[in-house]
Amino acid sequence: MNFGPPDAILLRFKMFQSLPKEMVDCLAPKLETFSVEAQQNIFEQNESPQYLHGLLEGRIKYVKYTESGKSLIFGMCEPGHMMAEAPVIGGFPYPTTAVTMRPSVLFRLPRKTLISEIHKNAELGLALLNMMSRRVVYLAEKLSQMATNTVEQRIVQVLLDLSQTYANQSGTTAEFNIDLSRMELSELVGASIETTIRAMSLLKKKKIIDFNRKNIIIPDLQKLRYLLSPNSACPVDQMPCSKWS
Repeated sequence: MNFGPPDAILLRFKMFQSLPKEMVDCLAPKLETFSVEAQQNIFEQNESPQYLHGLLEGRIKYVKYTESGKSLIFGMCEPGHMMAEAPVIGGFPYPTTAVTMRPSVLFRLPRKTLISEIHKNAELGLALLNMMSRRVVYLAEKLSQMATNTVEQRIVQVLLDLSQTYANQSGTTAEFNIDLSRMELSELVGASIETTIRAMSLLKKKKIIDFNRKNIIIPDLQKLRYLLSPNSACPVDQMPCSKWS
């Protein structure tokens, strides 16, 4: 797929849309696009950043590996989003590994070029700072949910988040294909695969969700949202939200 000239590619991303045209024109000649097959690493945890990446097509997951060999999916990246800008600007190692979930097309800008332009143009630095600030807020909310929510509530929250990003929504119904195995879904919520399967099966039994090998269907998004409130009665069989069995 032809994504156009380098300046047009940069302007697909919100950060560059706020910059003066001459600044975009300075960065554009250094931009490179490249294609990657599924299940390939774009960058690796603890690797020193050399480029700023942006996703043009495909899907990417951020995976955190522990010293014991366990992994946790920290988030996913969709087209139109920049990738790991904080390590690139700060010059510290990547905290996660970026893995393509499907064939993907990306662009990259050399870190040296970006840092040089930041020193020359305060607007570029402010645009990056704004983006990183939003990312920090998102991560703080995610960590709070991991610390305070039950595993079941985290699964519900992940399903709601995924439905907002990936679903074809019609009224209160959402259907989406996220290319995630049950293991990957369990890593995304920080739960065991057994707990994930149990919670998903119960949601299906209560007809709050339905799923097959390719798709997850949420017949009523409002019913799913009720499950996040531990003090509210669930609309299905009046089952308390904190009780899953």
